[in-house]
Amino acid sequence: MRSLALALALITLQLAVSCATATAVASADSPKGPVEIALDTKNDTTRVSIGKSKYKIQLRGINDSRCPANAKCIWQGELAAELDVDRDIAGSKESKRFTLGEVTTPSITILGASFELVSITESSVKFRVTAE
Repeated sequence: MRSLALALALITLQLAVSCATATAVASADSPKGPVEIALDTKNDTTRVSIGKSKYKIQLRGINDSRCPANAKCIWQGELAAELDVDRDIAGSKESKRFTLGEVTTPSITILGASFELVSITESSVKFRVTAE
């Protein structure tokens, strides 16, 4: 009985790990992308290959600076996703942390790719990645 419980626990752990690290690859028709990526607080890391680069993208968190209901604010605020991106190209590695926000930075070109915000909620973000 113990071995059955242990086997079930290991299978559950393997499923959780495989769900948490999804992999995306640009198609042969469009090796530079775009590739659409969705991350949330439960599935916060993915790997994507675009052109000659391999990226590991991690959602660090979603910042909610929006004005509360019934408050007078100078600025409306926004939802913004903080991302860590590691790029590996021909054995050379680079890393950057940046934010994609609804108002301040809906797109950014960094580490040889363009990152464009598609949608964002309090717990998830969807963005498009295209190689330069």
